[in-house]
Amino acid sequence: MREDIGPEIDRFVAAYRRMVLDNLSSGQQAYVTGAIQVRSVQLPKYDDLSLPVVQLSMLMISAKDWSSTPPKRDVETSYSGMITYINEVTFSTEISVPKEDVDDYRDILQQEKWYQDRLKDNTLTDADRLQLKKQYESLLDWEDKTYGRFDEYVPRPGNWTDDGYADVSGIVNSVELGSAISLVLPNLRWRRRKTGAVRVYIADTVSHPPLLITCRGIPNRWRL
Repeated sequence: MREDIGPEIDRFVAAYRRMVLDNLSSGQQAYVTGAIQVRSVQLPKYDDLSLPVVQLSMLMISAKDWSSTPPKRDVETSYSGMITYINEVTFSTEISVPKEDVDDYRDILQQEKWYQDRLKDNTLTDADRLQLKKQYESLLDWEDKTYGRFDEYVPRPGNWTDDGYADVSGIVNSVELGSAISLVLPNLRWRRRKTGAVRVYIADTVSHPPLLITCRGIPNRWRL
């Protein structure tokens, strides 16, 4: 593995700490799962291969160990006779977190739910509802400062394949939505607030890396 890929994975895990705690607090396991692609080129009339190019093609936080996924192998041949050998290996490394941190996070989720339930109470006065909203927003802001935000992770292009970089950075996963929206997402796991947009995390760890949808044109503090 390239020396700079290890720190790339560490930065990803640090930014996605909430997902790790979300899994652990619900009784699941947490793994950092990814795929590493190795490309080697053989030029016409030469037997030796070029030095391999090692890059990430996928990273995600999963509740399942995917390390038994069979390796992928492919060969590309150009019109000039250049041959490219592509090998991709999937890895999963379990993430451990102190029990106290998991318990604290579970308490925070319970506080969130309490506020959400109270705000649904139609008997609240306008003043009480406003006060509860302010307290709820303060709790969410505290969570951002304490546990970080997904958009704090900025991938470094040189460590990624083109497709992998597009997926992890959300470049190809942006959707423009109007101010009135209704989403039916059966596997919705995370809702992230961000100035000027709301980032919606959809956890489908079976078929593809986490999908990030950027919803614009709606209130900054909107939350599913």
